[in-house]
Amino acid sequence: MIIMTNCQRNRISLLTFILLPVPHIVCLARQVPPNAPVITGYSQDSAITVGEELTLTCTVKGGNPVAQVFWLRNEEFVDFSYTIDGDEAINQLTITVGYRDNNARFTCRAYSDTLLVPMEVSITLNVYFSPELVNITGYSHAVRVGDQVTLTCTTGPSNPPASISWWSAGRQIKSHGDHVVEAPNGGFITSQQLTIVTADTDEVTYTCQVTNEQLLRSVSASTTISIQSPPNKPFISGFEPGQVVKPNDVLRMTCVSVGGSPPANLTWTKNGVTIQNADYAACGSIVTSEISIITDTTDSGAIYTCYASNPALPEPLSTNVRLVMYYAPKIEKTPRKAKVASSVGRRASIVCAAEGAPIVYFGWYRDGNEINIYSGRYMIDIYQRGDALYESRLTIANVNEEDFGTFECRAYNGLGSDNWDITLGSESVPDPVTDLRAEGKTDTTITLSWTPGFDGGASQSFHVKYNIHGSDDYLVSSVMPSDDNMFVVTGLSPNTTYHFTVRASNALGYGPYGANSLTATTESSQQTN
Repeated sequence: MIIMTNCQRNRISLLTFILLPVPHIVCLARQVPPNAPVITGYSQDSAITVGEELTLTCTVKGGNPVAQVFWLRNEEFVDFSYTIDGDEAINQLTITVGYRDNNARFTCRAYSDTLLVPMEVSITLNVYFSPELVNITGYSHAVRVGDQVTLTCTTGPSNPPASISWWSAGRQIKSHGDHVVEAPNGGFITSQQLTIVTADTDEVTYTCQVTNEQLLRSVSASTTISIQSPPNKPFISGFEPGQVVKPNDVLRMTCVSVGGSPPANLTWTKNGVTIQNADYAACGSIVTSEISIITDTTDSGAIYTCYASNPALPEPLSTNVRLVMYYAPKIEKTPRKAKVASSVGRRASIVCAAEGAPIVYFGWYRDGNEINIYSGRYMIDIYQRGDALYESRLTIANVNEEDFGTFECRAYNGLGSDNWDITLGSESVPDPVTDLRAEGKTDTTITLSWTPGFDGGASQSFHVKYNIHGSDDYLVSSVMPSDDNMFVVTGLSPNTTYHFTVRASNALGYGPYGANSLTATTESSQQTN
């Protein structure tokens, strides 16, 4: 016979089976669900500061069997290490709070075989943190005085939102209001603009100060605006207006520029040609450039100009000096100017040109005696052709046989004199050319040039005679334009030596070829290719 009874002890059902004559007792376990999990260590309406250590404790009481307790962060498991104390399951999660934990959702989830769906409870952290970064944009290159510049200061994420203030030279500057947007991690990004109109100052530094009022923490960034301003007009020292110099004088002139940002760049020119190797020096916004010259006759009337430029100038500023040089006259003496031709009964003009300063005077002589301009047969004119170039023209109204011969031109001023003999002769055929030379060549051409001789008193033209060296056959080409002193001989054979001579002609006939000749060889075809 079996006798069955119920007993309750520690939630375990006891069934007693009595089997006479020997009794047996069997206890059966009954499953009970746990209580809901509870989170302690953080209040949902509170805040925590970044960098603090936070311990969250999740406790689940009761239940048979005891629950398993896990932590999740934004639905990702982060801790499985729970402990059991009696009928309680406990999981403690300790973290060092970072700014990315702001708005992070921490969930305690309890699992049990007695539960169809896990039980869970969550909290969302409110983390206070100040921005780590500040960035200023809107300025990338130098600006000019009067330009408008808008700077934008943007903070890194902050909670609560940071406030922005602008400062310069220790003073706060009025600016636009803060513009706040949510950051991806739940914090806030603040930006603010500052609009300025640049003044006449080399550089201005603007500082954006960002403050998290809740944490009383600030961070800042600065930008320095370089403001371009034009320099003053340069001036030249070392030379006074009207100052007179002489050949071989040592002249030092200094160009000075004051002001400007950046300081001016100085450049010297002589008659529009840039002068190299000037000595440049700078001290703050004052810059100088010095040139040293040993004067010669080419400096007579020369204009030395100093240019000052910087990015704030649309065009360089300039100042200049004009040199006044005194020196003894020097007559232009060339073979072509040593002769003049005319005919009996005709008019003849003899020209003498000289360079010098101050003004050059002229005298004309025949056989050592000064020509009498009051005789009615002679007339003398003087012209100024340039700053220091003068010309005297002796005109004989009616040439006779006695006029043929040598005339002496004398040029003089207070510093010295020069003289030159010019021969008046009868009109004739041209003189031979001189200085015949090859200027260039190819496989089929040779370029010739020469110095014309005296034209015999009439317009002259030129003729080129050439043949293969050693051959008796030759060709003659007339130069066009007729008075040109350069000619390209074409149709030649490659790698061949030719002999060239040139003569001139005028209305009276051909002049001699003379002794001036040239031998030249064309290039080979392979060299030309």
